[in-house]
Amino acid sequence: MILLAFVLKHENIMKKIHFKGLNELRALAALAVVFYHIELYKKRAGTISLFNTFLKKSIESLGHNGVNLFFVLSGFLITYLLIEEKEKFGKIDIKKFYIRRLLRIWPLYYFIFLVAIFILPFAVKNLGLFNDGGFYAKYILMVDVNFETLFLLFLLFLPNLALAKQLTLPGASQAWSVGTEEQYYLFWPIVIDKIKKDFWVVFFIAFIIAKSALNMIAENNFSPETSSFIYTLKVELMAIGAIGAYYTYYHNEKIIPWTTNKWLFILNTILILICLKYQVHHLIFGVLFLYLILYSINDSPLSLRNKYLDEVGKISYGVYMYHPIIMFITYSLINNFIEKNNLIIYNILVYFFTIAGSFVISKLSYNYFESYFLKLKSKGYTVVESGS
Repeated sequence: MILLAFVLKHENIMKKIHFKGLNELRALAALAVVFYHIELYKKRAGTISLFNTFLKKSIESLGHNGVNLFFVLSGFLITYLLIEEKEKFGKIDIKKFYIRRLLRIWPLYYFIFLVAIFILPFAVKNLGLFNDGGFYAKYILMVDVNFETLFLLFLLFLPNLALAKQLTLPGASQAWSVGTEEQYYLFWPIVIDKIKKDFWVVFFIAFIIAKSALNMIAENNFSPETSSFIYTLKVELMAIGAIGAYYTYYHNEKIIPWTTNKWLFILNTILILICLKYQVHHLIFGVLFLYLILYSINDSPLSLRNKYLDEVGKISYGVYMYHPIIMFITYSLINNFIEKNNLIIYNILVYFFTIAGSFVISKLSYNYFESYFLKLKSKGYTVVESGS
């Protein structure tokens, strides 16, 4: 008999809802983004990169879809928890939801923002970071050109608008996706609270269609900046995750034969790999990723279970946020000792220190910085306990 990660459906109000497999997927998504950024920045600095090969499009797609997987996964888990809260208490405590998001996301977001806008430029100017004055030094110092605008946009939690305006904040630009999620969650708990559950799926589908239509309208009729901002709001991917949450919560017995079928899982995996090569529309990836999530949360024969990836998944928010800064420091140090034309040694060191450094600093951050705010969250603002 297949054991689901969310068994014993909510008999105890304090029992944690835990979906196995989600941390492993978070780890894979984070590693995909790290790999993409390492190769991208090697290319920008004039170092031989896989971006200079036939793999360029696949690597770009891998990096972008690592973020897309985060979106679908977030939409699935957060919507499931909101549904659970609505079922238990008949309503959503909107204020507590916002406070929980603030305590989980904001501390690390603003720390990275402050490091990127103040400490990295200071280190370049005064501490000899990238003392060769090459690409990385110039890239980091670009913040001085649009300092006021960048400061305001990131302060107001609009990093995706900065991206749309092509304003770069090296070390924090990856936060655009965090901004998108937070903007989405400004209204999503209200949707779950106010709309009757019989109409949720209809609303989710209509929402996806409307957002997709807006993307097309914006591309052909709006300014490039506005069109780009609308496109970065990939809220339709989170709504796809929400559909999965609805059916998992209310109709799992009906979908379980499909979401535990190993042949469908193999087919889905093959389709993901093919789509990565050909850069298909992100909605197609959204559907494929949703199936991947629904299969992963079951103890099926091919479900990914790995204690190391599970640990990385627990700190994946940190890995995602810290890795560009770690990458800059890594490049600065390695460039002082290793010739770039020594490709094997150079790449081994770049990958090892970027990945290992990101893991270590993320673990320390989680244990000694983020955990303080997580404890505050659990003391008075957690309504439904989650271990996912």
